[in-house]
Amino acid sequence: MLGGEPPLAALYVVAFLVGAGEVLVDNAAQASVPHLAPVGPGGLDAANGRLLAAQTVTNNVIGAPLGAAAFAISMMLPFVFGALSLALCAVLLASLRTPLQTARTTSTTTGIWADVQDGMKALWTTPVLRRLALAGAGFNLCISGAYAVFVLLVVDVHGATPLVYGLMLGVGAVGGLFGSLLAGRVTRAIGRRRTLILATFAAAAGLLGMGLAPVLPLLALMHLVTTTCLVVWSVISQSIRQAVTPDHLLGRVVASFRMIAFAGIPIGAGLVGAVATATSVRSAFCSLASR
Repeated sequence: MLGGEPPLAALYVVAFLVGAGEVLVDNAAQASVPHLAPVGPGGLDAANGRLLAAQTVTNNVIGAPLGAAAFAISMMLPFVFGALSLALCAVLLASLRTPLQTARTTSTTTGIWADVQDGMKALWTTPVLRRLALAGAGFNLCISGAYAVFVLLVVDVHGATPLVYGLMLGVGAVGGLFGSLLAGRVTRAIGRRRTLILATFAAAAGLLGMGLAPVLPLLALMHLVTTTCLVVWSVISQSIRQAVTPDHLLGRVVASFRMIAFAGIPIGAGLVGAVATATSVRSAFCSLASR
């Protein structure tokens, strides 16, 4: 952009590289947490919660409005700021002295495809991980489907302005922050299994409430409940993966888990879009809650 308007193909390449890099960073970050988390009951849950809290605050609460303000000053400014921020992140990571992975006992020259097979095999042959991945796919199907038509629910059904819709997105960010901070506390009180079950039923109630809410304040409250439960579920499932997976396989298992769980996102968006078109947006939300 510094040299003028870039060709569209260059933007596609950059978007692909940024997306691929984000996947690598996310997987590596999750696999590194056990080496940095405090030892003791709830240590992993608290550490994962803080990690998601930092991501929520920087991405949604600070990053989005800051990027918009920078773009209003100059189209190039957000990209320069982002590049400098990533460079600073690289410096901070390089300064870490704690090993983020134990020494590998097998050859590292097996190739990417062999690594993919190892990760998927380790996940699929571990019953708790297999069930959790499939449950995650179902959870993501419902949540992503709902939020694919959320803007229609807010703007078309409730007649809200774009400003109000933006405030609703802010409510979701607050819910994500609440969930990341609550996950460790709730788990210490009732255990991981009960926390996952409670979060699932509460999220279903939230989706149903969003579909039935007669006024915007109630819709905002149900939106807050749903996003809180989503992040609680994410924190606990992440901690379980880290707790039961051998360290040398953790990165590959995380990647395999996310591939299965995230498969529900496009499926949910497509299905709910079709249901909303055939019936109504409210009906789509109510049908998701029954899942």
